[in-house]
Amino acid sequence: MAFQVSSRFIPDWPSAEDGIVRLVPPQREATFGRSPCEGVWSAFTKNHFAALQADGDWYGSAGWGGDLRYFNEMAEIGIPAAYCREGARAAALSGDGCLDFSKGELLKLLSGGLILDIAALGRLHQLGLGEHTGFVVRGAKEKDTIEQFTHDPINGRFAGWHRDCRPSFYPESAARIEPMFPQARPLSEIADFTPKSFGPTSGVFENRLGGRVAVFGYYPWRSLESLAKTSQLKAVCRWLSRDTLPVYVSSYVKMAVWCRRDHDRRPAFLLLNASADPLSNISLHVRDAGRLEVRMRSSTRRLVVRERKPSGISYSDGFCARIAAAVSFRFK
Repeated sequence: MAFQVSSRFIPDWPSAEDGIVRLVPPQREATFGRSPCEGVWSAFTKNHFAALQADGDWYGSAGWGGDLRYFNEMAEIGIPAAYCREGARAAALSGDGCLDFSKGELLKLLSGGLILDIAALGRLHQLGLGEHTGFVVRGAKEKDTIEQFTHDPINGRFAGWHRDCRPSFYPESAARIEPMFPQARPLSEIADFTPKSFGPTSGVFENRLGGRVAVFGYYPWRSLESLAKTSQLKAVCRWLSRDTLPVYVSSYVKMAVWCRRDHDRRPAFLLLNASADPLSNISLHVRDAGRLEVRMRSSTRRLVVRERKPSGISYSDGFCARIAAAVSFRFK
């Protein structure tokens, strides 16, 4: 399905009548212009293609923009996407994406909030920036691996839970990482089915630049849609951004959300049902927003949004909004 993030919907929307919801300040929807989307940035730049397969055959590279697909599942679980530096509240680097940037630019990324996979972690060590990541790769396990969550506060009630990405069917190495400093905190460990632990595979670290880094070594970009993993990733993104994410979908649903602002810095949110099932009672956590109107594409139904006082996982200056009506696709 074609999709465009803009201040107005395409009038002749081709395939979904009910799958889109807008949360906008009253009378403000025409004023967003080309304001950037805010959220987690994929760190994709115009230099991407120059850095493909830097150590081998450029024409044989598997990249060719494929790295962008790595971030699809993060968007589908309700983490807002950014498409440029200006909208980035945190960033994510995969593979050779580090080579798109100068050393100064990488230091700036490391001074903010940054997600890394193992290939990106290795590249940063090669570039002499490994101390800012907090972890170093110490090996890999190729078969019979599951991820076991630690008792770190970020994991909350999911401490001790497992995530099995079925490596016998979808082979991918599970990396074993080692903390470089006492303040580097493992979030999960590699285990086999006995279950014997083989050491940390993901973790978080706050570096001396003032930045926050999260490293993921077990299927970092796919098979993310379990309850425990989606909850962990949302908590990690909040931590990385220092609670500056403008919004995220806190319900366990497949729903994407985008945020843009008008000239007065008032936010508007666009939600897209990323599944083929009707969704209802969807909870969003919203930061720095006043009263919002909720509108649905090609629908006159009134949706109810209830504001809650900040508590628990709510933002300190925000609220939890609940969309009570069903949001579903109706394919023509």
